[in-house]
Amino acid sequence: RVLDALEDQGVADNTYFCFTSDHGEELWDPGQWGNGQALYEEQLRVPLLLAGPGIREQVVPGPVTAIHLVPTLAEILNLPAAATWKGKSLAPLLRGEVDRPPAEPIFAQGTTNKTETPMHTVILG
Repeated sequence: RVLDALEDQGVADNTYFCFTSDHGEELWDPGQWGNGQALYEEQLRVPLLLAGPGIREQVVPGPVTAIHLVPTLAEILNLPAAATWKGKSLAPLLRGEVDRPPAEPIFAQGTTNKTETPMHTVILG
C-alpha cells in the first residue's frame, strides 16, 4: 500500500523506502514472553524491506546484519561513507550485481536483568 501510494503521488521514482525493526519478540516460543530475555532467533530475526529506484525485487538468501544498513543507504543515495562505520554496503546485492550477501559471521549482544553480564551469540550462515 505504501509503495502504491508513492506511485499514485508520482514520487516513487525518487523515493527510497526502508522498513525494519530493532528486535523481535518472544511470544512464548522458548517459554518466555517479551524481549530482552535471550538471543533466540525470534528475537534476532527481524524484517528488512528496501525499495526504490535501482533496487531489484528479490528475497535475499541468507542473513544480513543491521550494521550494513547505513553504509548501504549511503551508497544508494550517493553519499560518502564515514571511515568510522563498521558495516559494508549491500548496494551491489540490491542492484543484482552479486547474488548473495557476504559470507561472514553475524554478532549479536543483549543485556537482561537476569544476568550480570551481557549475552552474546554468533550466527554462521
